[in-house]
Amino acid sequence: MSAWFREVAILSLDSRRRPAMELPPPNGLVTLLTDFGLRDPYVGIVKGMVKRQNPRAEVLDVCHGVPPQDVAVGALFVRAMVQRFPPGTVHVAVVDPGVGGERKALAVCAHECYWIGPDNGLLSAALPGPGHDADAREVDMAHLRGIPCSATFHGRDVFGPIAGMLSGRKVGFPAIGPRAARFQVLARHEGPAHKVLFVDHYGNLVTSLSAAEAAARKVTGLRVAGRFAPLRRTYSDAPAGEVLALVNSYDLVEIALCCGRADAALGCSPGAAVEVVTGGSA
Repeated sequence: MSAWFREVAILSLDSRRRPAMELPPPNGLVTLLTDFGLRDPYVGIVKGMVKRQNPRAEVLDVCHGVPPQDVAVGALFVRAMVQRFPPGTVHVAVVDPGVGGERKALAVCAHECYWIGPDNGLLSAALPGPGHDADAREVDMAHLRGIPCSATFHGRDVFGPIAGMLSGRKVGFPAIGPRAARFQVLARHEGPAHKVLFVDHYGNLVTSLSAAEAAARKVTGLRVAGRFAPLRRTYSDAPAGEVLALVNSYDLVEIALCCGRADAALGCSPGAAVEVVTGGSA
């Protein structure tokens, strides 16, 4: 699991004190975020199960290239989706190394949308938090009369059908299951040691250093593989061929190479150690 998160924590929700919230009407849009890749038929089959329950659903691919079984990076991508879609959108997120085990299936209403996925921290950004009106439910497939469920493909047998039912208004959100009193969230990494979390399509090295921590520590740059990357505002603030660090759209600090690939130039891959530089030293 990626080092962006330190641990899995279990939070409790006292449903007796939580008032009923106004539920946004589903708008028919379903999004998919997975680690399935596109070589196998998994993504298409999940789409088919959404459409089986709601033939009029619009199914949008967010990403199927989450690093395999990397729940933390998947959770980062979930966070990037918050408040980026119309109210009533149903989001399906599946990065599920514990499929078939004891972890629950969750459905969450938060940020004016619905979020469906495994209870392994993947939905961290969508779970109830201070100042957010939200509700979390444990999926009860037996109550919903779902199809027989395999031990290895809950995207097909649980999450896709639920998304179709909910988006097509065949079931209401409260009918999905009982309110979840406990669920898992991933705690963000903090501290002196940071690493490369993943490499994006452009070869940028996305690190575990948040923008907030960088500002608080007055970071001037990062050092990785013996190279110093000064902190800049955007990619073009460095000459072509020079490495730099900048705050990206995930509000994390990444290392880039202007007009090139930082991963190739620096020989770095996920897990590489990153040194935080503060003050005037480089």
